[in-house]
Amino acid sequence: MKKEDAKKRTTVTGQLRMLTLSAVFVVALLLGVVSVIFSLFQIMSDYKNYAETSTIHLRDALENGHEDWQYESETGILTVNGKELSVELFNRINDEDPNVYHTFFLDDTRVVTNIKNEKGEYVLGTQADPGIYAKVKSGQTYTKNNVKIIGKDYTVCYLPIYSNGAFFGMLFTGISQSAVNKVILQSVMNILLFGIIGMAVVTIIAQSVLKKVSKEVSERLNSEYADLERFSDEVRSIADRTDQEAGEISKAMENVATEAVNQADASQQAMAGTEEFSANIDVVDNEINESYSFIDTIKNCLSDSENSINQLNDSIDSNNRLVADISEDIRDGVESTQKAKKIVDSINEIAMHINILALNASVEASHAGIYGRGFAVVADEIKNLAGASTKSVNETTEIIEDIVSTMNKTSKSNVQLVEINKEQLARSEDVRKKMAALKENIEEIELKINNIKEKSGNLEVVKNELVEAVSSLSSASQENAAISQEVSASTETVGQDVADLTESLNSIADICASLKDMVDFFG
Repeated sequence: MKKEDAKKRTTVTGQLRMLTLSAVFVVALLLGVVSVIFSLFQIMSDYKNYAETSTIHLRDALENGHEDWQYESETGILTVNGKELSVELFNRINDEDPNVYHTFFLDDTRVVTNIKNEKGEYVLGTQADPGIYAKVKSGQTYTKNNVKIIGKDYTVCYLPIYSNGAFFGMLFTGISQSAVNKVILQSVMNILLFGIIGMAVVTIIAQSVLKKVSKEVSERLNSEYADLERFSDEVRSIADRTDQEAGEISKAMENVATEAVNQADASQQAMAGTEEFSANIDVVDNEINESYSFIDTIKNCLSDSENSINQLNDSIDSNNRLVADISEDIRDGVESTQKAKKIVDSINEIAMHINILALNASVEASHAGIYGRGFAVVADEIKNLAGASTKSVNETTEIIEDIVSTMNKTSKSNVQLVEINKEQLARSEDVRKKMAALKENIEEIELKINNIKEKSGNLEVVKNELVEAVSSLSSASQENAAISQEVSASTETVGQDVADLTESLNSIADICASLKDMVDFFG
């Protein structure tokens, strides 16, 4: 039966641990999904902003402060401030970033573009979407993800163009959606990877701390429980022997009362019964003295158990303080990463301005012809450096955001660890209360044993009187019967005290079982 109970407690403990770990994984999974969704929308928003910024920079570089656009319908030549805008400029920009395409719409018709159809031909003469055209013509800048153009998806920006104050057309920038999707996929994979690593680290640390504490407490409490169970069994054995001996005394005294009529036989039997009675009283006294020793041992065990519980509480308090220090360090780390992100944003802004200057320089160099080739090479190199700087800054920003996300997850896991420590503290307090109840039962047992000792003293008086009665049995048979009845009453009282002692021992057994459950939980 004990093996089955232990097996059940072990199974329940395992289920509780599995439930706790499952809750941690579910919470971590939900946080991961929220992070992925947030990152997805953030990346798509960033690319819309990038498309809009690129379109604005291109317009400003072409106009250079003047809105003088002209289109010769006979030759199909588009000029801005007297300089021709050809597809070669769009192609140079596309060479620098293969995922970026540009188009100029005369009113709603493509007249200059580097977007090609499936045959490899520029899609000139086609019209823009009527809904988009209506919004842009009203003066709005239109940006959106996943817009299908000639069978392919783009993140787009349409910017209104004015010539001498009148609406002239639209300048378009499109970023290939497949490239955007690759960035999104890579970001999601990075978030999931860091999330899994962070969750694994927190789980390992929590398991290690809890296992160490629970193992120490389990060993101490198991030792105390074994001693307590052994002493309880010994006290129960003493109570059983006392009850048996009291029954034997009662039976002997009944024989004395029955045989009191026969003087001679009664004298011999009374003497024999008196000797046996005296021996039994001595045995009871010895067992009572041993019971006092066992009770002292049990009290010492309870004192040691209370010390162990106090040490456990101190250990849990130390863990809580350590977790608080870790949480404070995490908050400091988050603040530092936020400062680093501001610095990175400043670098990104500088790189963006350099890119604009390089673009302006490329345009001016193309206008200068052969004399501007050297300057165009320098401008292209500056633009390449600015692009590389922007890419590095974006990667650094992603890493910083991943670090902040991981720190936030670790902080939440620390909060969960504090809650687990609080639960263990509450359970240790429950163990303390069980021990207090056990101490009260031990004191009650001590009181019962004192009562038994007092009754045994009464039996000693009765024994002396019985010896005197037997020596003068011929003249005092009635007195012998009275004494026998008194002895029987005393033995019945002893039996009742033994029954009370047995009941107290059963209470101790129940408390021991509860204590064992607590030990199994901590184990």
